[in-house]
Amino acid sequence: MAASKAGSAAANKPGTMASGKVGSLQSSMVVPKPSGLRADMVANKAGAAGATAPPRKSETEEEKAAAAAVFRAIETAAALLAADKASEAEAALRSVIDSAEATIGALHAASLCALAHLACALSAGGRGDEAEAVARRALAGRQTTLGASHVDTLASAAGLAALLHKRGKLPEAESYCRAALDGRRAVLGPAAPDTLQSLAALLSLQYSRGDYYGMEASA
Repeated sequence: MAASKAGSAAANKPGTMASGKVGSLQSSMVVPKPSGLRADMVANKAGAAGATAPPRKSETEEEKAAAAAVFRAIETAAALLAADKASEAEAALRSVIDSAEATIGALHAASLCALAHLACALSAGGRGDEAEAVARRALAGRQTTLGASHVDTLASAAGLAALLHKRGKLPEAESYCRAALDGRRAVLGPAAPDTLQSLAALLSLQYSRGDYYGMEASA
């Protein structure tokens, strides 16, 4: 009887979960690891080049060439990151970012896309402070030019959340992760791959924080 009462008390104690419930939850799902920036940034080039961005003035040939050079550098950087060559990926991006910002502007879709990938390269190279600053710039730029619910903005929010998770800034990471998840559910639907990726990232964050009740509610 005493053991039964103790078990009941443990199950109902705020902030804890009975061991049976924890075991059931953990056995019913594979607890995801932090997704990292790369997974959230992969689709940014396609999104930035899409037709859903606000209309822009007609671009000159010089501006078109600058944007094309940025996207070529992004393709190169993505391949280098896949090969774990972070420093070379960073160099490829930096070689075009300054000139692109001078030619097409810092808020051009190509410039912001390059910044998002640069944050990924810096993070992969172990330079978390710089990566976080660049990721915040990319997110702020996309919020300004595209709005909070655009798929590229949501990708930047998810990427920043992953970076903050990696750096141990869990409460802020969860805030950005929830924003990305809610936005993707609304824009892409609950079963879209990006939405499910954000859900996995949220579960990973909650697991890192020991928030098993939150994991159960999110799942």
